Amino acid sequence: MAEELVVELAQPFPEACVRELEGTLVHLSPHIRSAKCTADPPSVVLCLGGPPESDLKRRVERLASRMAESCRRVEKKLIDSFQGSGVFNRNPLPELLDRGWVRSHSPGAYSYSGPFFGVIEWLDSTLLNVALQFQAQPFEFPSTLPLDAALDAGYLLNHPHQAVPSAKLARSPETFQALSRQLRLGNHHAVPEILAQAAAVDGLQAPAVCLNFWRSLKGKRKLPKNLLVGTAAGICQRNEDELEGLERLGQFRMREIFVIGEPGQVAGFSKRLSRLPAKLARRWGLTGFVETATDSFYLDRQAVMRIYQLNLGLKQELRLQLPFEEGRTLAAASLNFHRDYFAQAFAIGADMPFRCHSCCLAFGLERLAFSLFAQHGMEVDRWPFRVSLPHGLSFS
Repeated sequence: MAEELVVELAQPFPEACVRELEGTLVHLSPHIRSAKCTADPPSVVLCLGGPPESDLKRRVERLASRMAESCRRVEKKLIDSFQGSGVFNRNPLPELLDRGWVRSHSPGAYSYSGPFFGVIEWLDSTLLNVALQFQAQPFEFPSTLPLDAALDAGYLLNHPHQAVPSAKLARSPETFQALSRQLRLGNHHAVPEILAQAAAVDGLQAPAVCLNFWRSLKGKRKLPKNLLVGTAAGICQRNEDELEGLERLGQFRMREIFVIGEPGQVAGFSKRLSRLPAKLARRWGLTGFVETATDSFYLDRQAVMRIYQLNLGLKQELRLQLPFEEGRTLAAASLNFHRDYFAQAFAIGADMPFRCHSCCLAFGLERLAFSLFAQHGMEVDRWPFRVSLPHGLSFS
């Protein structure tokens, strides 16, 4: 039976950072199922699935205080905004499910067909063509990230709460015999324990496409040219806190454009890339905005890294309006300027006459498609721009 724990705060938490705090608090204890901030009185309401630790209230107060301080010191900045032509005003997910264009397989995992699948493919094709105009070299990477790359990249340090391990079964005759025996007996409930005992974690399901690109350059002391540009699409997985329809998925498709090289050229390239999300959104008649943003870091690192990223303007997000709920938006693309972080982490370009910088622009394909349906409706052939569906697919 779930119970609530109310933690009173010394002062109201900054409204602009409430969702950030709620998402961070759930990692404070394995018993916290969800967290909700209230303004009057200022407090945090925790929904618990087990008895709270004796110091949980103190830890909640400390984390909230540190995050509140960082939110007051540095605010997000609006970079651009645009008003589209969409008139649709209801959540398209129920109808997408009813028409069979979207099917749920497990929490956070869906399959797609019909026009929704077609729009995703059209988006990816469009973004690939844009990347090629930026002279990007196309790549195809595995859907997993080796453990050494996850460690080099600092992913497990900064985002352990989002990691989805990949594993292989030890080639043990005893394990295979035990599996076979239990399956013949129909004891399917025994299988997870056998697999857990025999599995050896060797990496992560790739949380972002570009990480395999940086790994592919590991130890390369010299780049073939001063500016190396690439693009790739792939299926990514993250252990998200609150899976929410097509807005927050555990498994999703991403198209990225990434670049590494001489700092001045990377800075110029990232400036050109930064204009792309708003330009595409305007072309597609979408309503939304671009603002500075931060990644989701683990617990106390959130407060520190938030100030760092926002102060230096290292991350920008394209947020698109979901008109079926007032004030609700969805992050559909992000630009990330890494400075020399990944070049140092993967020892890239040691013999170059400069310290390499890098950046990437990532588009969430399902989120883009969902935003298009949310703003323009179910009839793709009536949208205010032309969508070229793959051969053999119709708009109905």
